[in-house]
Amino acid sequence: MSVKQTRLRGVGRPGHEDTMSPLADMVRRRDPDRFFTALFAPEAARAALLTLYAFNIELARAQDLAGTPALALIRLQWWREIVEGAERRHEVATPLQALLANGRLAAAPLQNMIAARESDVEEPPATMADFTARLMQGPGALAMAASTLLAPPAPRCSA
Repeated sequence: MSVKQTRLRGVGRPGHEDTMSPLADMVRRRDPDRFFTALFAPEAARAALLTLYAFNIELARAQDLAGTPALALIRLQWWREIVEGAERRHEVATPLQALLANGRLAAAPLQNMIAARESDVEEPPATMADFTARLMQGPGALAMAASTLLAPPAPRCSA
């Protein structure tokens, strides 16, 4: 089944609206593997996962879109401010702010992802240990954040 067929199958069916959003389309085009994994996620987590994956795409694009390392660092600082609570209207920032505000995502893994991208801009890893640490800070933090979105809610104890 092609990407286009998968996309069209959800049209008009309840619960598939999140896979048809512009944000989902961004993830589908730029990170198709993660897009397809999100389709297999529980419906309640799907939109949040797509938001997290779109945030990752925006961080990756910071260096690609900037002409110089200084401009890339400015773009990454803009995202750091979002994670720290600055309110800005943006197709990715707005839903990300909501996930942070309602406690679905913690700021720490997102800050680690930003720090890893900043390190990539400033200088490549010098050793294998540096490379491994950067993997844990960037893609590892993304995986940890995704796992929190997929975790079942904690049971409530009634007294």
